[in-house]
Amino acid sequence: MALACRVLGRALRVPEAHREPLCPVSRAGAATAVTPEQLRLNVALEVERGDQALSAAEALVQAQLPYDAASRAYYAAFHFARALCLAAGEAPVSHRGVAHLLSLLYVRTAVLPPDTSRLYAGLQRYRESADYDAAFVLDAAGTAQALDDAKVLVERCRTWLRSQALVD
Repeated sequence: MALACRVLGRALRVPEAHREPLCPVSRAGAATAVTPEQLRLNVALEVERGDQALSAAEALVQAQLPYDAASRAYYAAFHFARALCLAAGEAPVSHRGVAHLLSLLYVRTAVLPPDTSRLYAGLQRYRESADYDAAFVLDAAGTAQALDDAKVLVERCRTWLRSQALVD
């Protein structure tokens, strides 16, 4: 079952037809109770999207499509970072919010290594440049580095999620 949440103001709302699983909301919104089963499902949905994005990035590297590969590598990291945010009871509604919460909740508290923020920020810069800057040049080495960074970040997130019994 796919979960579709709409953003209303600063809070996430689940459409009436999909009341399970519930999405937690950001700090600015009212708290929404999420059962452990719903949390695991929400995390699993993000992990699934992250795994798909990572597979797509690998295929795009093989197809010699560096800009699309860099973008998908970022989205792999994004979905895994978002899964960590959900695990902490947060549902950021922006890419910037995901980066902030990843650093605040997991890097500053030494749950993840200090270079995690740098890896994530680098992937985000590659994605923005690849998607929006027509003059940006990304060579094979840069694409390979983006993919390697995404794999490192994904593995760190997956390891922590497994340690919390949130994914298999």
